Amino acid sequence: MLRCKEWVTYCKENHRKLCEFIPAQYAVLRLIDCNAFKVVTATSKPLYVALSYTWGSNPINRGGDGFPRTIRDAIAVTKAVGYNYLWVDQYCIDQANNVEKHEQIQQMDLIYRGAELTVIVTVGSGVNDGLPGVLDTPRASTQVLDLEQYTLVFGMPHPHRTIPTTKWSTRAWTLQEATLSRRRLVFTEFQTYFECNGMNCCESFQENRQLLHSQKGDKALRFMHSGIFSTRATSDFTSFSTEKPELRLQRLREIIIEYSSRDLSYDEDSLNAIAGIITHFCEIEATSSTVSHLYGLPFLYRDGQIQHFSHGFLWIHDIKTSEDAYRRENFPSWSWVGWCGRIWFPTYIGISPDRIWLELVEGSRVLMTQHINRIISTKSPEQALPKVIYIDAEIMNVAEMRITAKGEAYKLRLGGHGGQLYWSGITPDPIELVQRFRNRRYDLLYLGETWHLVVENHPGFAARVGLAHIYCGRDDLLDYILERRHVRLY
Repeated sequence: MLRCKEWVTYCKENHRKLCEFIPAQYAVLRLIDCNAFKVVTATSKPLYVALSYTWGSNPINRGGDGFPRTIRDAIAVTKAVGYNYLWVDQYCIDQANNVEKHEQIQQMDLIYRGAELTVIVTVGSGVNDGLPGVLDTPRASTQVLDLEQYTLVFGMPHPHRTIPTTKWSTRAWTLQEATLSRRRLVFTEFQTYFECNGMNCCESFQENRQLLHSQKGDKALRFMHSGIFSTRATSDFTSFSTEKPELRLQRLREIIIEYSSRDLSYDEDSLNAIAGIITHFCEIEATSSTVSHLYGLPFLYRDGQIQHFSHGFLWIHDIKTSEDAYRRENFPSWSWVGWCGRIWFPTYIGISPDRIWLELVEGSRVLMTQHINRIISTKSPEQALPKVIYIDAEIMNVAEMRITAKGEAYKLRLGGHGGQLYWSGITPDPIELVQRFRNRRYDLLYLGETWHLVVENHPGFAARVGLAHIYCGRDDLLDYILERRHVRLY
């Protein structure tokens, strides 16, 4: 633990610009007192360590000597690096109190950013597996081969390779926990690994920290890898808040893509488990530009204008896993949070936010740009995000459309123009699919440039089921426009 404490101390003394954060007042913050072995309510702003791990299915013990091995080991680490308080979600949030859970989820970005250090446990699948190398929890053995004149010791795999392959890295909540943290101490099967916003170190490498840092000593030299948890769109050691808004928007999209491939135990957490990251990216204002979002669809707000919204709106499911995608109840179909399955963002070109209206809770409609302007100008984010939108759309005549299956892809032709269909979920048989389009169960909505939204019609609303890319512009499709109207999309 001595080297771990040295890493933390070096960061605190040298990376003040990149790794320091003064949190605002917490709503309520409960912590495990590592000396008294009980949960207490913080009355000020104490220095604390946070824990990130996989829950497992075993029930938890609320304190005393009954702490499970992982929590017990984390308490030992907390004390070894010089702190007295530990935050663990299962213990510090009343899981039976829905009001408190909602309140704590809303401040999750503050909790992890406010922690002096986050201890990450990538080994095991529950609270009884412990932290390798701590107390009586063993590490994986290193292979040693004795030859006549030599001893061959097999080296440890680098944490940058092993961490992404762990079960911890498949969980949706852990992405947020690692991304938001300023300093991370990761326990792998073989060794510990440290990563902050200014450097990264591991036990198997005896580094000269001063030699590997810049002349000012405020961050590692650029040739050093910036780590695997960074919120940066570049490989340099820097703070995302100093980057251009376009780079922050790009990085947020990258995180959303990664997040969409991870596992959630409860579909209702689809937005909750990434809300802290979105808040983190949206709170920084650089002059007149800031990153914002609509139900998880990111965009750039600049000088009263919404930019790059179409890139977020035109998401599609990864073609290799699209048949595994399914709808999540109580979320809008037009947002990726309303679906399970890995997504990606194919293009910047598409629908203008000036063609989108939002249906507010009371049932009234407001132009999206006006609504976002009001929220950002008054700095009062909505508690209930609009789930229903209206799109000013041109509906295509699909009488001449043909669809064929080609491997995992679905090709389509509209008149003499080819294209590709990106479906979410199990795709119907091509012949049956064409028939459903002709019966108006499905509609093709022109969004802009070469992109079309595929919706399934229901009484009173339509739901997104896919996206079509037809390789021609609007002028080539004028003869195929059936009608133009506002489509109510949920």
